[in-house]
Amino acid sequence: DASENRYEVILVDDGSTDNCAQIISEFTAKDSRFSVISQPNMGVSAARNRALEVARGEFIAFLDGDDFVRKDFLEVLYRTAQRYDADIALCNYNLYWDQSGFRLPYPLHMRPGVYSSQRLLQVLIRDFCIQNYLWDKLFRRSLFVEHNIRFPDMCFEDIVVCTQLFYFARRAAVTRFCICARCLQAITCNRSVRAIRKTALRAYGGSRHCFTHEQA
Repeated sequence: DASENRYEVILVDDGSTDNCAQIISEFTAKDSRFSVISQPNMGVSAARNRALEVARGEFIAFLDGDDFVRKDFLEVLYRTAQRYDADIALCNYNLYWDQSGFRLPYPLHMRPGVYSSQRLLQVLIRDFCIQNYLWDKLFRRSLFVEHNIRFPDMCFEDIVVCTQLFYFARRAAVTRFCICARCLQAITCNRSVRAIRKTALRAYGGSRHCFTHEQA
């Protein structure tokens, strides 16, 4: 459900092996705003890039399987972007523990208002008040189209993409509302800390041209 009804939902079935296909078919049968793309498992970047190819809206939001949003998520972010003529709108969010049901608002966030993209880019690189997440933001789709921004096939792909989006945006607006949540659960990681750190540095390296241009 969403109070802002002028939206489309593109569901990408990235080679699921559970009953996702059945759930998706039920949604698409009941609501013409829902469409589905089925593809072999190619990873999150390929799924998002495929959705970008067919998206038609003025703005675009990304949600993964472990995210959930308030029903007015799109309305609040869209109206925030419209009010400030912003290319990016972002909100505060809850941390949600799946097993216990405990919910906690993320304590570090920007004050509501409108900011230059340069200001927020400086905050983004510190990864405290604004993180390189996709699911708490609404982006003007023309940023992807005009600057040919696509998700690279790598871990921490959101770092590369978010940095580029903030670099090319004219301004971004922050709302005080806490309208989405990140589901936290126990995760088994089979990669070493060194490998994870190396991949993260590679992701920041992929967006280094943004900071090079800014200094120039």
